[in-house]
Amino acid sequence: MKLSRRDLLKGGLAAGLFLSAGQLLELTAMAADGLAAKRKNGKRILVIVQLNGGNDGLNMVAPIADPAYYKLRPSLAIPEEKALTLDAGFGLHPAMKELSSLYCDKKLAIVHGVGYPAPNRSHFRSVDIWQTAAPDKLEETGWLGRYLDGCSDRDELFPAVNLDSSMPKTLVGREIIVPTVPNLNDFRFKTESLSGIEREQVLSAFSDIYSSDKVKGPNARLLKQAGINAIKASDKLQGIASRYNSEVTYPPSAFGNSLKLIAQMITGGLPATIYGANLDGFDTHVNQARHQDNLLKDLSKTLNAFQTDLDQHKVADDVVVMVFSEFGRRAAENGGKGTDHGTAGPVLLLGNSIRGGTYGEAASLTKLDQGDLRYTTDFRSVYATLLSRWFGADSREVLGGRFENLRFV
Repeated sequence: MKLSRRDLLKGGLAAGLFLSAGQLLELTAMAADGLAAKRKNGKRILVIVQLNGGNDGLNMVAPIADPAYYKLRPSLAIPEEKALTLDAGFGLHPAMKELSSLYCDKKLAIVHGVGYPAPNRSHFRSVDIWQTAAPDKLEETGWLGRYLDGCSDRDELFPAVNLDSSMPKTLVGREIIVPTVPNLNDFRFKTESLSGIEREQVLSAFSDIYSSDKVKGPNARLLKQAGINAIKASDKLQGIASRYNSEVTYPPSAFGNSLKLIAQMITGGLPATIYGANLDGFDTHVNQARHQDNLLKDLSKTLNAFQTDLDQHKVADDVVVMVFSEFGRRAAENGGKGTDHGTAGPVLLLGNSIRGGTYGEAASLTKLDQGDLRYTTDFRSVYATLLSRWFGADSREVLGGRFENLRFV
């Protein structure tokens, strides 16, 4: 029976000796055949941060000059005197002091009213739409996965890196599979119980097995390459970790640890051009004020630490961060001092190469669609801008159409 590459990935490698099954599985894909071109802009890096659960954009970027905002949210609205003033009648949530400073430094761009046609309030479907850039059909690949298919070297171990425990569809392609590295301690050979000599013997034996010409069979080449790639990938990341040195203090949160790890990999010279991380907890149906305050504080402090870290290592000009959520919340607060699933919301873009300021038209609070905001900026315009103006790619090939560039980069 002919065994496909994905069949082998699902079963044949599950008994990997030292890497976990999932890690070895993902690394195996680097040996897969596929057509890929040389990367045009090797230094340019994009970090995607997803705010899971549906972040309330109206309180993150509050329309403090609009009386309708305070009428719709008598207990939840951010008081004008507490908001961190931006411009044109808007203010950042008071928990975002660090991002307010970056906005003043012209390193933060805010795109208003970002959404898509015929909005869907299901977390799963809306996440799928944002990750695939396909609001009108079911798509198997992600928008950045399709980009990577066309620009990543087939033998490259790290075309991109995912920091979350599960792979987002954003990074799923037909020719590449992106490795998941939730932390460096787990992304290595498991030899803690062995002595120094025993460890060297085991690693040497593992290397010999996967380099041997005696291993035959229809899938032998793929299996051997998987083992070799596992060794190389583990050694590469552990070397990066040992060289990382920073005076920056990140928040002691899961999100803080993720961004710190991304900083380690970027400053260590990992060739990946895309990194993905999540901040969970934004489904604020009840008691939103306290929950969102803590989440936005974590977001602001972590992104500021990340930016400072990159600046100190003199690589900040090469990195852009995009922050989005699968949808915003309803315009009016609910009876539980929270908000329910809504539609459009702001997208944040951060970095030295960003043209700071506000972009797009804010959604109207007096012309609602059955209580929901009407989107004013197609989310694919944000993607098209990053693809064409940051990566120098043909966004039409990735997105399947032409979308307006917003010039924030």
